[in-house]
Amino acid sequence: MAKKARKQGIAEGEAVPLAESSQQHAHPASESLLAAVVRAMPDIAFIIDINGNYLDVYTSPLNYRHLKVDTVRGKHLRDLVPAESVDLFLTLIRETVATGMPQSVEYSLPNPDGERWYEGRVSPVYNNEGHSPVQVVWLAREITHHKQIKDELKRSQQDLEMRIEERTVELVQTNGELIREKKIRVETERMLTERQEYLNKIIDSVLAMVYVRSTDSVYTLVSRKYAEFFGLPHENVLGNTPDEVFPEDVAEMMLENDRRIIESGTMSEIEYSCMVNGEKKYILERGVPLMDEARGTMLAICGTAVDVTESKRHEEYITHLALHDTLTGIANRQLFMDRFTRAVTATERSGLSVALLFIDLDSFKQINDQIGHEAGDAVLKETANRLCSCVRKGDTVARFGGDEFVIIMDNVRSRDDINPVVKRILEMVARVIPFHGHDCVIGASIGISICPEHGRDVDALITNADDAMYDIKKSGKNNYAYFDPTRPLQAAKG
Repeated sequence: MAKKARKQGIAEGEAVPLAESSQQHAHPASESLLAAVVRAMPDIAFIIDINGNYLDVYTSPLNYRHLKVDTVRGKHLRDLVPAESVDLFLTLIRETVATGMPQSVEYSLPNPDGERWYEGRVSPVYNNEGHSPVQVVWLAREITHHKQIKDELKRSQQDLEMRIEERTVELVQTNGELIREKKIRVETERMLTERQEYLNKIIDSVLAMVYVRSTDSVYTLVSRKYAEFFGLPHENVLGNTPDEVFPEDVAEMMLENDRRIIESGTMSEIEYSCMVNGEKKYILERGVPLMDEARGTMLAICGTAVDVTESKRHEEYITHLALHDTLTGIANRQLFMDRFTRAVTATERSGLSVALLFIDLDSFKQINDQIGHEAGDAVLKETANRLCSCVRKGDTVARFGGDEFVIIMDNVRSRDDINPVVKRILEMVARVIPFHGHDCVIGASIGISICPEHGRDVDALITNADDAMYDIKKSGKNNYAYFDPTRPLQAAKG
């Protein structure tokens, strides 16, 4: 997408203007930014040195209630990790420090409510000169349920806050008023710069995609992963609004989510889809307000975006399985009942009719008995394909059970719409189905009921079509008949 005129905002590499330029507001804004970023992230991060000592942990109490942060700081891996995993974890940490390359691993840990699985990513943290890694960031994401990315990461950096406070007190106690103010300003600026660089390193190493948008929805901070995921140059995102970067429908959802966050002052999330490198992707985006706690005002919106495509496709697959016949792939009884009920209800508004075709295959039992059930399955699948080829666009073909099929024909004006379809079905079903040297020959007995001509009760319409089909079975098979309400009730079918 072409980059439009840049709006007033922050250039890449500049500090985020989350507070006024006065020094007394710089620290709270940085703290709020970090806290908001943490609230929006779905991961948990541990800062671990080369010897396996936990230096700090950043997490969200909302998503990791079972983790007591105070019991982690100052501990060693062997205090918290099962003995059989300690050597593996230390090896990963030392390889990361030695090579400067990120490492990843999947592992399980015991918890009070049972074993949980995690995906961990270990990234180096360099010293101030940027040459040698001195510790690592261990990012953990729970993947217990189909290893999907569903949890949020909250992090805080209370150790840095304590360092700022301690060093500020030292300066205040040892210097004169003017010198003291200057040194405090210089030291605070340096610490905030370090803090911002540290924050940027963590943001660029996490599994989630992070962004910050101003209250007028201008991007002021974007992680590299966010821009790379959408195939956008980093500089084309900063300083622009979503409608200058994304397709109209996606941008409108983002802007509306921003409005909800601004109006409510609380977290809000959206799920949307968009084309990324020619592939349809599903993204879960969550935003939280970034507040100036001292003034009680909103500075910006901080959020994360998570690729949930695999999870979405899994859900769609599960839904498909629940509503479709596993053998033939067409609609099952559950989906048929839902669509038939909807079609019957729609006749009251349209003034048109809906026809139900109840189909029972003739001579199917002989195929199972004489050739085998594998042949029977092949016949059912081929018959389903042939039925689908005979109906109109929008009609529903479903397997009712065994060798019984049903077809819903809605928006029917007269029997002249039905009869040609039924005749095509009889002709197509009667064609030979070859199977491993055998010629499988079947027929179809079809009963038809029409709504509202034969009533509006769904169960009654199914029974009426079944009765009409049974009349055909008795009278010679391979034919069709409409339900006749004047005929005598049939005896029990055997």
